[in-house]
Amino acid sequence: MSRRLRALRGGILTAHPGGQVTYRRDGLLVFDERGRIVHAGAASRRWARARWVGGSPRALVAAAFWDPHVHLPQLPIAGRYHESLECWLERRAFPAELRHAGRAVAREGSEAFCAALVAAGTAGAGVFTAPFAHGPALALEAARRWGVAMRAGAPLIEHGAPAALCHRGPWWMRRLEQADEEFGARAAVVPRYALSCTEALLRRVGAWVRGRRRWVLTHIAETREEVRQAARRFGGRSIAQLFDDCGLLTPRTLLAHGVWLESAELELLRRRRSWIVHCPTSNTALGSGRMRLEALREAGVRWALASDVGAGPRLSLLDVMREALEVHRGHARLDPAEVYYRASLAGAEALGLACCPVAAFLDRELNEVLGVDGEDEFAYY
Repeated sequence: MSRRLRALRGGILTAHPGGQVTYRRDGLLVFDERGRIVHAGAASRRWARARWVGGSPRALVAAAFWDPHVHLPQLPIAGRYHESLECWLERRAFPAELRHAGRAVAREGSEAFCAALVAAGTAGAGVFTAPFAHGPALALEAARRWGVAMRAGAPLIEHGAPAALCHRGPWWMRRLEQADEEFGARAAVVPRYALSCTEALLRRVGAWVRGRRRWVLTHIAETREEVRQAARRFGGRSIAQLFDDCGLLTPRTLLAHGVWLESAELELLRRRRSWIVHCPTSNTALGSGRMRLEALREAGVRWALASDVGAGPRLSLLDVMREALEVHRGHARLDPAEVYYRASLAGAEALGLACCPVAAFLDRELNEVLGVDGEDEFAYY
């Protein structure tokens, strides 16, 4: 057994369920031939025969990042433009997604995206593919090859986008069923956002989700204008109430942004145990506003951090951690240990993928965010 064990040595920085973070200055991370962690703690005689594969007393061994809200086809345009959401979608995001209409481009983009996730130290993600039938399958197949844990789906769009990205009728439901048969719960259900769908579609999708306990990835209350338009279109209801009426708020629902949610909506999300996915770099880039973290906490809503590439400038969750600390300074209590938890284990919990194989990367930036001194190399697990 010991011959098959591998070990990394270094200071072990661990995020725990509930948000606690612990640090052991000099320990061992031991994993088996399948990449499963069997020990993360002090060196002892029991683990002495494990094969040492890296690290040093000055290394930092940290948990991999998890990105629960990211747009695969927007990676090539990440961080290149700072515009309002409406301009960004019309002039940048939709054209980028249209380029994935061809399978060859979509396949190449999926491979490049998974490679970029790995390079960023990200072990898993909740992914919006391009809104074409082949998008989820190509993304999930690439994720399997790269060893990336993923839930992915093609955004459901009936209007508000170029005609080639919009689809109506039973076609979408057939595609959802096919993806579900092939990939099970890894195939997510992705209503793009409230204004992209009719209530009839949202209700049909909600009924489908309830029968299968699947993950829902979507947006909510990203801008004031979105909130105003939704109220006009859906009889004065908030977006959260609309989603709840349609059966889309569950413990497996991940709602990106939530910048302009009211107290009653936050209370509804708490009761349904849905997740808010906070995207501070994207919110800053598009001028969407500051999510009221203090209100989210007071309501007891679960939340995690995400990159939201391509409005977010980089896949690196280190950037997101820094931006979260900056935008909430003076508004809400937030420290480096919590943003580390929100960018790592919290995202995995939101996606229901909290167990993952070991992945090792090198990076020299983490100590700048976390304030851990003395490291000369880093490994993420």
